[in-house]
Amino acid sequence: MSGPNILDPSFPRYFQEGVVPPEEQPRFVTALKEMMDSARTASVEKLAELHLPAALEKPIDAAKVEAERAQVLDTCNWQMANLLRYSQPTRIYEAEPYLRAVIDGHKGPTPEDTPAMLLAVALHKNEGREDEAYKILKDAMERGDGGAGPYTFLWAKAAIARMLRRVKRDDEAKELEEEVIDWIKWHPYGMPPSRLRSLVTDDAEPDDAPNAILDDPRVKEQLGNAVELPSMGMFGPAVIHFG
Repeated sequence: MSGPNILDPSFPRYFQEGVVPPEEQPRFVTALKEMMDSARTASVEKLAELHLPAALEKPIDAAKVEAERAQVLDTCNWQMANLLRYSQPTRIYEAEPYLRAVIDGHKGPTPEDTPAMLLAVALHKNEGREDEAYKILKDAMERGDGGAGPYTFLWAKAAIARMLRRVKRDDEAKELEEEVIDWIKWHPYGMPPSRLRSLVTDDAEPDDAPNAILDDPRVKEQLGNAVELPSMGMFGPAVIHFG
């Protein structure tokens, strides 16, 4: 039986859900790094062995080969960013170069907001780069393509809010926190409480660390009225809400 395809778009979920245990996750990150190093330097002959379509054609179109090589590396960069994001504990702070490559390769009049939100979080613990991280997030919120799902935007806004609290920019932090709280208020069945808590907390902090979102009375009331049922296979945990 063949192993999992490390480039499968769903593969990062195996990290997130613990299907790949935390102690085994680093070897997959290393394997992907090695794959990327090989793809960058591989000869046309080697690329043909790897079944890159343009490398199998005769005569060889060098420009087409390089375009396909770039596509492979783009896929790898995005996959690496997500493996680092979902590593337990998260390694998103290592993802900046991969996210920069993805963003640079997808420039357009309406930029993709998901990579930008990940980049903001990748930077948010770097002392001295708080303004940069905040601007990246705000730009993504204002001019992005709207592709980021709720898991990503709640996670990113909560992380940047914690950063702003850390540097005493409380008014700006409060604005982001209110956006997260408002989403929680209007989506009582939006996601299981356990998933929500993981999105708005820092896994490097103790469980009892102050958290402006989870400590808000409105959120406490809503989570207190929710009962999370065990995972139901591919559908994940279910939520029953009272009140």
